[in-house]
Formats: sequence, C-alpha cells, structure tokens
Amino acid sequence: MGIEPTSEAWEASILPLYDARSFPIPRHYTQQPMRPYRRNPLSRTQKNSRLFGDSTVTCIWPAPRASGNVAISLLRYNLSMGILRRLSRWMGSQDDMTHIVAGNMAPEFSLKSLDQKEYSLRALLERGPVVAAFFKISCPVCQFTFPFLERLHQRYGSSGATFLGVSQDDAHVTKNFTSEYGVTFPLVLDEDGYPASNAYGLTNVPTIFLIEPDGKVKVSSMGFDKKDLETIATELAERRKMALTPLFHPDEIIPANKPG
Repeated sequence: MGIEPTSEAWEASILPLYDARSFPIPRHYTQQPMRPYRRNPLSRTQKNSRLFGDSTVTCIWPAPRASGNVAISLLRYNLSMGILRRLSRWMGSQDDMTHIVAGNMAPEFSLKSLDQKEYSLRALLERGPVVAAFFKISCPVCQFTFPFLERLHQRYGSSGATFLGVSQDDAHVTKNFTSEYGVTFPLVLDEDGYPASNAYGLTNVPTIFLIEPDGKVKVSSMGFDKKDLETIATELAERRKMALTPLFHPDEIIPANKPG
C-alpha cells in the first residue's frame, strides 16, 4: 500500500526531490510581511498561470514576520508536487487522483469546525446534499477555487444544500484563509493524521465532492474544473426548482481547468 499520500511521512518522502536551498530566494520573499490582498482573488493566480502555465511554482508570500524557513518549506513542497505530477504525466499514468468517484458511497467523517462545533457527514445529509471541498491554505489552486465555491454557497446554500470546507491545516491559518478569500460557509479541520482525507484517498487538493442525501457521490472533482463547478450549480438549481444563474461572469477570463 505504501505511505498514504496525505500523511506527513509521505510529504517528508518527496521533499528530497528538490532542495530549495539550491534555489536563490530573494531577500524580500522572506523578510517582508504579506501585503493585504483586497482585489479580485482571481488576478494573482491568472498572473502566475501566464508566467508558468500549469506549473505549481508560485510566488509564496510569507505571513507577517514569518521565518525564512517557513517560506522555503512551502516553496519546496509546491516544487516537489509539480515535479511528481510532471513525472506522472510523462510516464503515461492516467489513474484517478482519488479513489472516491461519482457513483461511490462517500465515507463517513466527523470533524470539528473553527468554533469547535462537530460536523458529521451523516447528520448533514439528513438535511440535503453536501458539497465537501478539501483544501490546503498554501495551495494556489485552492485560493483560486474557493471564491467560486462561495458564489455557489450564496446562491444555493440557503436551503437544503450544505457547503463544507475541509482544511488540512490548523485553526489559526485556516481562519486567516476565510478572511482572505471571503469564505462564509463552515470549515472543519482535518489536521491530526488527516483521517477524512485518507478515507477519501486524496492525493491532491482541492478535491470537491457533491454528495447526494443517500450518501452517493454525484460529482467528484479534482483541482479547478470549470465544467464540474457548473455541473454542481446545475444539480443544486434543479433540486431547488429554480432558474440556473451563470456561475461565471461574462467579463471573467476563466480557464477550463487548473490541476491541483
């Protein structure tokens, strides 16, 4: 079986693939505090995609007064994941990145939110479908995707459907993520051993599931996928018997997909 891909041991095993110490990091990346980001959250990722294509190499803006070691660790992780994905594509691997696909039963989980409230998937499904989005705060594709999930939540989350973010980070940085990207739906923490992430067999984030009240997965989406998000919108609109509102604005330049 090998090491679970979301475990700390697995992350440690891939880090030697790229030693960030050999990559010259400008002094301002490790010494300047993060600038508040108040504009359209899509613009920074669009800029990076123009520079690097589908690469996961991004400019890592450290938290205020963060040590250089934190920035180097995040850069090393992102570079390593990019190398692994390219090797996988070159080798012709076409395996799904999660073993939970549409038609499968969604594994049960029960996790605590930022305010220590317990969220059980079984209990949530008694009220209607659940959109569960697994993410990591340092993931640029997660940062790109969550504003669109918030749009879905604002339109379809008021009656019946539950939106739930599943964070692989601690409470402090997860709370900062909600403020930075305007997330208002509940976020739960999957940080200690990643029990929910491992149960779903995740190897990348974001991974988003639309789960029907009977527990079956209707949509299983990895990375940012425009069509998958539109499918989720269509399914939720049909459930509420309401007119479908376009998820993406005409003046937005949105790629068809971005690998996580």
